[in-house]
Amino acid sequence: SGFFINEDGYVLTAFHVVGVEPKLQISQDKENFFRAKVIYKEEKFDLALLETEFKRNIKPLIWLDRSDLSINDPIFSVG
Repeated sequence: SGFFINEDGYVLTAFHVVGVEPKLQISQDKENFFRAKVIYKEEKFDLALLETEFKRNIKPLIWLDRSDLSINDPIFSVG
């Protein structure tokens, strides 16, 4: 499991999902698969960043400091 963070195909997922796998594939529909490569992993925080061939037309994820959040702002927690 994971989610796209920009339209260039970068995916944020959990380290325990990818572990030390040298070759990865991702899919949204279990029929079409795209190669993925781990470009960063942090075992302590259980995070991994993947670079994929799968480009999407999505709004990029906006990173904020928690002090910039207001009540009822949507947030995502990964872990």
